[in-house]
Amino acid sequence: MQLFYCGPVRENPSCDAEFALFEAFSPGHVQRLIPRGPGATSSAGMPLSPHHVVDWLPIPDLPDYFEMEALGVDVGDPSDEVAPFPYDGEKLGGWPRWVQWVEYPSCPECGTRMELVLQVDSERTLPTMFGDMGIGHLTQCPDHPTVLGLAWACS
Repeated sequence: MQLFYCGPVRENPSCDAEFALFEAFSPGHVQRLIPRGPGATSSAGMPLSPHHVVDWLPIPDLPDYFEMEALGVDVGDPSDEVAPFPYDGEKLGGWPRWVQWVEYPSCPECGTRMELVLQVDSERTLPTMFGDMGIGHLTQCPDHPTVLGLAWACS
């Protein structure tokens, strides 16, 4: 998988103004699946070197309050300290940690709700910031695997 992103908003504010980088299908970023094997990736001309996922640690992950409610689970008041929050930080799969509200994009080909593939938190593993310490979500259509969307939100 490759992600090409116009640039962090704080370093290049014209990218966000011109391309609405927070939207899943903004022309300011490209996300694509690439074949695996020799010569499939290159860091030529890229400011960040490729990152390969070589290991992962399973963690307990729950949907947030509003997704639990939509699933018919009563977890009490969202201001209660027991209300669930998905894991923040970088992760493969799981439940998205929504910054503002639930924002799954719809596949532009079929309208199906896309699902989380990768979550990237600002200034953690990668030296980039989504808005004001936001979280980026790479999603994929379950019916059209080559349709990927990158969206982010910040507080």
